[in-house]
Order: sequence, then structure tokens, then C-alpha cells
Amino acid sequence: MPTDLPQPLSILYQDEDLVAINKPSGLLVHRSPIDKHETRFAVQELRNQLGQHVYPLHRLDKPTSGVLVFALSREAASFYGQQFQGHQIKKGQMVQLITSTAGMDPSIYNDPGTFNIQRDHDKSISFGQGPHYCIGVTLVRSQTEVMLKELFKRFPNLSLGDEVVYDYGHHNARRMDVMTVNTNLS
Repeated sequence: MPTDLPQPLSILYQDEDLVAINKPSGLLVHRSPIDKHETRFAVQELRNQLGQHVYPLHRLDKPTSGVLVFALSREAASFYGQQFQGHQIKKGQMVQLITSTAGMDPSIYNDPGTFNIQRDHDKSISFGQGPHYCIGVTLVRSQTEVMLKELFKRFPNLSLGDEVVYDYGHHNARRMDVMTVNTNLS
């Protein structure tokens, strides 16, 4: 069996407008006179993989690996292209994708700035995605489950209090500085 067949691109995120992939080093985004002999391109590979046209929203150099985002329609490409206008990113400039902003889109989530433990959040990226998926996720989820079971066993009538204070200043996470709870003990 041949081992040199291209592997499918790793999809990190996809919705009706966008798809983000983990671009491997050595893959051109699109045909380019820089490397006339190259036969593999992210645009074509993703198009074949998804069975539809894709529109790159930015580029990464061939030797660079990282998150590459595509629009799935001309309209989405135009909209997100306008979002980049006036925000030039220079070649070699460091860019950080901040996952703490995930779940903060008011067009998707009602009142995203308010803590709501019952919010339907089926696209959580708290533990990363694809090759950057947290190897400790099973331990964290197990510890959280044990902690919450014990908390509700000790305080069966526990409820949220009136005060939640967020720290939006942290570079990598949206954290709570204060979240009051009522134990409702008699």
C-alpha cells in the first residue's frame, strides 16, 4: 500500500461560513510562481476534501505551519475580508489566536458576557482542537465531575449569587475574579 498519498487536512473548526485547518509545513496555500513545480496546494486539497469551493482569508508561507482560515462562500469571503481591512498583518508578525473569545459572539449566543451554566455551547474549544488538543482533558473533566458531585452533595440547594466579575484583561483566558454562590443552608 503506498504511503506517499496525501493525508486529509486536519479541520480545526467549521461552520456554515468558515473552515479553519491546521496547515502543515511544506504546503503552499495556492499555486504560486515561487514554487512552479509544486503540485499540492491547501486550497485545492481542502476543496477536494469538502467537495466545495473555498476562499483563503489569509496566507501562510510554505515552510510555516499553523491555522489557516477559509471562507466557504464568496459572500463570507467578502464579509471577513472587510473585517481585516485596516488591520494589516505584516509578514513575520506574530499573531495569537485567543480561544478565550470563543463563545463570545452575540450573533450566536444570547448575552454572551453573562455566565450561564446551562448555555448550549456545543462548539467549545476550551481544551483546544486537532493536534493542539489538551492531553490532560480526561483528567480535568474527571476531577471537575468529582468536585461538582461532592459540592452538590454537601450543598444540595446551591444556587448562583448576584455577583459575577470577569477579568477581561488576561491575554489568554476570560477569567472570573468573583462568582458568588448561595449555599442556602438553614
